[in-house]
Amino acid sequence: LNDKSRARELLDEVAAAALKAPNTIEKARTLLGVAHLFAKLDSLRASEVMNEAIKTINRLDNPDFTHSSIMRAIEGRVFSMFASFNMPGINLENALRELGAKDFDGALWLSKNLEDKAQRATAVLALSTPCLDKPQKQSTSTRPRPKPKKAQ
Repeated sequence: LNDKSRARELLDEVAAAALKAPNTIEKARTLLGVAHLFAKLDSLRASEVMNEAIKTINRLDNPDFTHSSIMRAIEGRVFSMFASFNMPGINLENALRELGAKDFDGALWLSKNLEDKAQRATAVLALSTPCLDKPQKQSTSTRPRPKPKKAQ
C-alpha cells in the first residue's frame, strides 16, 4: 500500500509539472503517459488527467503521435548538443485502451471530446479493439434440447 500511495504522489507531481508547461506535443505525451499509469492505480484520477491531455491535444495545431521519440537541441554560441528520447507506447491509443479497460463509457466520452476527426476516429477504434480481439463465447451445452410438443 505504501508503494501505491507513493506512486500516486509521484504521478500527481508529474501531472502538476506538466500542466504548468506550454501546450506542446511533449506536454500531451507526458499527460497521456501519466493517465496510462494512473489507469492501473486509480481510474477516476486517470480520467481527470486524460481530460487535461485531450484539452492539450485540442490546442495543438497538428498533433502527431506516430513518432515514438522526441528530439531536443541545446544550442549555445559555440556549441550544439542534440538528444533523442525514446517514448515507445506513450500515445493516445494506448492510454485510452488502458483507461477503457476500467471505464469504457468514460473513455469513450473523453475520446469524443477530441476536435480533430482523425484523432477522434483513431481513439474510438483503439477503444473498440479489445472488444474485437476477445472471442465470443459459444454455447457448449451438453444437454439435448427438448423437442417441441405437437399440438393436438
